[in-house]
Amino acid sequence: MILFVNACVREDSRTQRLADAVLFGKQSVTELCLEDLKFPAVNEEFLIERDRLIAAGKFDAPTFDLARQFAAADEIVIAAPYWDLSFPAALKQYFEQINVIGITFRYTEDGRPMGLCRAKTLTYVTTAGGTFVPEEYGFGYVKALAEYFYGIPDVRIVKATGFDIAGADVEAILREAETAARTMDFKEAVRWFADKWIGKFTDPDVSYLELVDHFMADDCRALGFEMDCAQAFSEKYEVAFHDLEALRDVIQEITDIPLLGSAVYSKWRYFNHWSYSAAEILQPENREWFTVVLEQMKKLACI
Repeated sequence: MILFVNACVREDSRTQRLADAVLFGKQSVTELCLEDLKFPAVNEEFLIERDRLIAAGKFDAPTFDLARQFAAADEIVIAAPYWDLSFPAALKQYFEQINVIGITFRYTEDGRPMGLCRAKTLTYVTTAGGTFVPEEYGFGYVKALAEYFYGIPDVRIVKATGFDIAGADVEAILREAETAARTMDFKEAVRWFADKWIGKFTDPDVSYLELVDHFMADDCRALGFEMDCAQAFSEKYEVAFHDLEALRDVIQEITDIPLLGSAVYSKWRYFNHWSYSAAEILQPENREWFTVVLEQMKKLACI
């Protein structure tokens, strides 16, 4: 489940529109609109009752519904406009509700917070009228909470700024940011793919069956890479598909991730289907061919 924490306020919110681009194509999204919630006052009475419930281990109490939802999410997306070097007050109220010892974090013996949340990624979406948007404010607070309290290792920001500057093309700014947001997920997936398979091809103990079975093909198809028997790659780079040294000579000039992905898929297919022995994929020059291409894909995905 992807939890979308919506702290946008205006009906025609630019932050909401950018968040929609981040969420585009994602499945199982649960939206939590903070404007629809009525948060209790965090006063002494509230704190005493909350501490009593925690001490009794009654974490299923309704008071902790938001905290349990946050802790159980597989991914978090938070959308909040940049207001007064921060974000709308409702988001701070939300954090006050989900910061619960025993649900979203715990303390170690030396007093350090340790995260208990399932999510590995939190994306913070924000927009601003001006261009003075230091990331240590607003996003910096959310990032610190996510990393140090909730245990979420990958915290990223998607932002668009400069909307209210005289003469600004608001629609163009938004379109550019939306395009970048949609591309971000693809590049993240490519980085994951490259890291995964670099690890396998450089593992001296890997079985050839793990390399030539359907797993790589499954990953390539999920990313939209085409298995064209290296036709497109060979048309541009000729013998580099078969020759490691020729590949080394041209790899830095190849900036097309789908083309590289197609080459990897086609090379895998050769060993899976046409090679005299599938075990040939374990030969050092073949391992190195895959590694060189995957390293270039990872490099491009990080730009």
